Amino acid sequence: MSNRDNSNPVNHPSRSEQARTAAPSAGSNMNAHPESAPQGDGPPMSLMLAPAIQYRSHNSSGRVADPARELLAHLSATAEPLPPFTIVDSHLLNEHTPAEVVAIMRAAGCPDLFVVHVADHTSGERVIAGISRLLLSGRTLVLSPNPATADRIVERLIQTAPDDNPVQVIRTLAEEENPVRPSQIVSKRTSVALLSHYESQSRHEATTAVATADDRVSALERLCELTEQAARLDAEIAELRASCDGLESIVAAEAATEASPLANTIAERCKIRENATVVIDAEVVALTRSREIAAEQLATLRQQHASVIAESAKKPGLFGRLFGASKTTTEPTEIESRVLTAEAELQAIDARLGELQAARTSVQIDETETIIRAEIAARTARMEDRMTAIHATRDQIRAAIETLSANDLNASNLAEARRVATHQLVTARECAAEVDRCMCNAARQSLASASIIVGTPGSLHNDPVFDRDQSGNFVPFDVLILDRAEEVTESDFLRLAALASRWILVGEVPPVNEARPHWNANGSAQHQYRNGRVHEPCFAARVARELNREPWVLNADWLVCRLAHASVDQRSAMTREPLVDRPEVELRFITDDAGEPVLAEVAFPAGTTVAAAKAFLFAELGDVRLQPCGTGSWCDNELAVCWPQAEASSAAVWIDLDPGVREKVVGDGLAAFTAAVTFDTAMWDKETAAAWLAQRLPTHSSSRYAAVPHAARPGL
Repeated sequence: MSNRDNSNPVNHPSRSEQARTAAPSAGSNMNAHPESAPQGDGPPMSLMLAPAIQYRSHNSSGRVADPARELLAHLSATAEPLPPFTIVDSHLLNEHTPAEVVAIMRAAGCPDLFVVHVADHTSGERVIAGISRLLLSGRTLVLSPNPATADRIVERLIQTAPDDNPVQVIRTLAEEENPVRPSQIVSKRTSVALLSHYESQSRHEATTAVATADDRVSALERLCELTEQAARLDAEIAELRASCDGLESIVAAEAATEASPLANTIAERCKIRENATVVIDAEVVALTRSREIAAEQLATLRQQHASVIAESAKKPGLFGRLFGASKTTTEPTEIESRVLTAEAELQAIDARLGELQAARTSVQIDETETIIRAEIAARTARMEDRMTAIHATRDQIRAAIETLSANDLNASNLAEARRVATHQLVTARECAAEVDRCMCNAARQSLASASIIVGTPGSLHNDPVFDRDQSGNFVPFDVLILDRAEEVTESDFLRLAALASRWILVGEVPPVNEARPHWNANGSAQHQYRNGRVHEPCFAARVARELNREPWVLNADWLVCRLAHASVDQRSAMTREPLVDRPEVELRFITDDAGEPVLAEVAFPAGTTVAAAKAFLFAELGDVRLQPCGTGSWCDNELAVCWPQAEASSAAVWIDLDPGVREKVVGDGLAAFTAAVTFDTAMWDKETAAAWLAQRLPTHSSSRYAAVPHAARPGL
């Protein structure tokens, strides 16, 4: 193993025994370090582990007056780590590199302070946008000293947001910044543009509200009018029907009433009948006399005709012919003609008398009933015509009522509806009159409700987005993200930290590298000097050193796997020993409180890949260190879990772990991640494979630091 094994033996358990006793239970945190994980929740270690440290309890009152200052004081006063937190899992980060995905998910889940080291600003912008997109449930403030960077972050958030879930982001402006940004998309999301849009929209909404309320009142008034008309028509129809039902008695009563129009009509008809009867009677008398005379004349003519006929039948005697006796002068034919004429005159008189008798009989018939029936029929026809017209008008009114009722107008209680609508109209008009006066506060409140605010530090005291309460304090944000964190001083951070309850520092802030001491010697750190003065690391770098609990770090010329977190004092006393059979691999030991040596780090030469180092750790120590990226899923065609977001890296190496278990590692350096874990179906089933993964997949993290190295990538 190492020289320590021969010169200073320690009672260490065997590797197989270590693997059994140190194997974590299901749900353990494989990324956490033993000093920051609860007891029994650390990764399996082959040598003695650092003792678990109890966390200090939080105040019962919750937040303190200055949590950021208290957190920094805690970091500088003790090596006690902060408690682990749950890593946010998301599938919304497909456009990011694996290292960015891991940094984004861990930063989004951190409950206090997190530092992200990015090797270039473009990657930093992607990381900031990704973190902000995962924090849409609260209010996020992003501050960058570079206005162009702030613009690009806003543009990236808008362009990468899904169509069904747009991001509510606002670009705040400092006093000297032009509201017209180089990007038209960003210009529309500035507070100036949004306030203008809000003002226009508020005025439009106020005008629309007045018009809507006015239309509703008018519609209700029209509905009331139509309802009243319909009621009147219904009453008129009922009255006409009642009149039709009692029309006979009404007409009979009118006929019996003196001086009524119907009675007068009947009386006039009676008088006309009487006059006609008198005329007929007079004519009958005259014709009767004429008939008597005609009858006498006819009888006389008939007598004469008979006489003439008789005389003409006699023959004259001898003496008459001798003495020339004369014949009758009247010819029978002439008399016969006169008889016929007399008979015709008599027949004409008889016919006329018959006509007069019939006329007299007709006139003498009582027409009162006929007049009454005719009057009833005429009145009934007029009423039916009136009811038909009323029915048509009422149907039109009812159709209009149904149309109005379909527009959310209830005709059941029109009086109350009119009262409410009138009140709404008055309120809408008052609001329209007050819209200019109330515009400022309402607009600021609307802007302050946006989920993501992006700007420069100079915009804090200039932009109306940063609303203040009655005490003049900023309305707090949930998360504060500071870009270019390497430029932030401690005083700047403490001042800005009051804006939120969680803080994320993003920038080129690698943790401070500690110099390598001599073998088995304490050694002293080598400081860099500039102009004769010690060059102090920036605030973010100093904080990153305290927050970094990453299992893999690059230190000088070494790739280091940290098995336990070492305090500053422990690091100053750390001893280093090369392996006997692998002298290029270095073991680093610290001493615990009991004075026992504890393997804290295994250092590999800088050229060693993480895959090779992980294979060595498993082979020598039985240590399994899965480092997935993004959301994993079971494959359909094999017993394996894959992490597609890690496949963005081209290099891939397979590592044999437990029997029948292989890990696919992609990427290199600190950007090496687990892309898949496969299980041999001859030795494993899905249930046992899931249990194996549950024990080794990290779901929590104690490290509040993530590094995103340079990586060539297409797209955004």
